[in-house]
Amino acid sequence: MNPRALRGASKDFMNGNATFNFDDVGILSVEAVEAPEVVTSDDIDARLTPFYERTGAAPGLLQSLAGINERRQWAEGVSFMDAAAMAGERAIEASGIDRRRIGLMIDSSVCRERLEPSSAVTVHDLLGLPSTCMNFDVGNACLGFLNGMQIAGSMLESGQIDYALIVDGEGTREIHENTINRILDPTSTIDVLFSNFASLTLGSGAAAM
Repeated sequence: MNPRALRGASKDFMNGNATFNFDDVGILSVEAVEAPEVVTSDDIDARLTPFYERTGAAPGLLQSLAGINERRQWAEGVSFMDAAAMAGERAIEASGIDRRRIGLMIDSSVCRERLEPSSAVTVHDLLGLPSTCMNFDVGNACLGFLNGMQIAGSMLESGQIDYALIVDGEGTREIHENTINRILDPTSTIDVLFSNFASLTLGSGAAAM
């Protein structure tokens, strides 16, 4: 069987509102990397104790409202681009293909360290991909990875490339630190907690296909 061939990507698989009918596109590997450091909601509540005492707010909102007991972070010094490359390396190894045959690499990470050059440039370099491999970022919040799949599938289907790699790496350490410091500001109110609540539910991780 041609490793690129997988008939009829289904509606439910790709997107509930669209059908992408690729006749000669397949998925060879899907890999993930978990960030190693566990941060519990109790850990965050402990750091927010001065805020709770000052405002009379009760701890435990992350568990009771969001149902989140823990999230993960990368070690100090590990960027989301490093994480995306880790997942990408796993996906390449699991696929069994020569990375020199990859013609497209898309980074769909929500996290951004800079406006330009693209994060994909750094991931491309970390993975040792060939200069013939196109690379770019696709940013569309939680849908970016699916958009990357559609773009890659279209290029594969048309014969422009033989293989594509889609990566995503997210790192939330800085987001958590900035959010906690904002809430701990002596002038912050309970409204500040609720307006920043979602940031404390985020976690770090990476995936690649």
